[in-house]
Amino acid sequence: MPEPITIGVFVVGVLVKIAEGGVAELAKSTAKQAYAALKGKVAEWAGAKVEVLEAAPDSEKIRREIAEAIDNRDGAEQSLIRSLAQAVIDKESSGSGRAIALDFGDLKNVAVTLKKVSAQGNATGAQFRRVEGGTINVDEASAASSAKK
Repeated sequence: MPEPITIGVFVVGVLVKIAEGGVAELAKSTAKQAYAALKGKVAEWAGAKVEVLEAAPDSEKIRREIAEAIDNRDGAEQSLIRSLAQAVIDKESSGSGRAIALDFGDLKNVAVTLKKVSAQGNATGAQFRRVEGGTINVDEASAASSAKK
């Protein structure tokens, strides 16, 4: 049976997208406080690895270690961290005009269900580089142009 995308993988995806977009750019964003709350909570469980991830978002080893630290928490803590990550996405996509997407990279034998994916302008809501086996379901998807008439 395919493995699901875990809360840890989801949260790491959000952290990576912010790091790739530039943490300095985040200072201008309405998501600044939401990101600080997310980063602080993840740092409680993963320590300085969060700082390493910001500096080297391509590090699969650090991504995996942070995801495992999150996934080893109990259900209530995972629910909290998922909510914090969702708050970053909501604030970032609504307030800054900066595109934020989830990049799941290469997946093998997984079951992915995305409840809602939306994108505006030329943004990408979710990206899967390569998927081998498993299923991907999207309950709701929308796209809107930001062009003014």
